[in-house]
Amino acid sequence: MKASKVDGIYDSDPKINDRASKLTELTYMEFISGELQVMDATAVTMCKEHKVPIHVFDMTVPGNIVKAVNGDQIGTIVH
Repeated sequence: MKASKVDGIYDSDPKINDRASKLTELTYMEFISGELQVMDATAVTMCKEHKVPIHVFDMTVPGNIVKAVNGDQIGTIVH
């Protein structure tokens, strides 16, 4: 799990691009090839090698940590 201040991974920076789209799910390779800046590419590669999914979600929203632990559809899943 990657608890952060963003509600998921976007196809571009939503602070710069008002047309940025949130991705609900993507593969490790899509993350790496897209040069997404949410987390370090080495960490993503290690998760890929060990088949560990990554769940990126906003930890500042009350209840989101429990939702993520319960497997609710919030944020973005990288697998």
